[in-house]
Amino acid sequence: MKSTENQRLRDVFDHLKELKIIQYNKDIGDIIGADKFRVSYLLKDDGGKLSTNEIQTLKKEIPEVNWDYVTTGEGGIENSPTMVREQQMFYGDVPERGQQVQEILNRKSTLPESEQLEILREELIIAQQKMLQIYDGFDLLGKLKGLFK
Repeated sequence: MKSTENQRLRDVFDHLKELKIIQYNKDIGDIIGADKFRVSYLLKDDGGKLSTNEIQTLKKEIPEVNWDYVTTGEGGIENSPTMVREQQMFYGDVPERGQQVQEILNRKSTLPESEQLEILREELIIAQQKMLQIYDGFDLLGKLKGLFK
């Protein structure tokens, strides 16, 4: 029998406790801004489902978990190290930055236009720096590959 989203969520919580990422279920509530009743409801067999915002917050705060596994049942509980790095790159080092960028891109930001432009400029610079690091990595790999021909 295929597991339910609520069962998979319980499995993930148990896994996070084993890894000592969280100690109690309420720790997830603290992360997503939910009270203990919401968390309990999510964990019940016939309980509710995580909202899109809750999933996005969890992806940002606990990138080691494959949160798509919880919602779809596909894949495993843990993200690969590559996926963790990609999520960290997307959300950046500033916790609120990913949400700010999304709001700006969706034209829902309440920040002054000058601040929005500054955030986007900073993100562009960060992206360029990361692309250069990737390019340097490929360049190094190419040189190494040439050594072994």
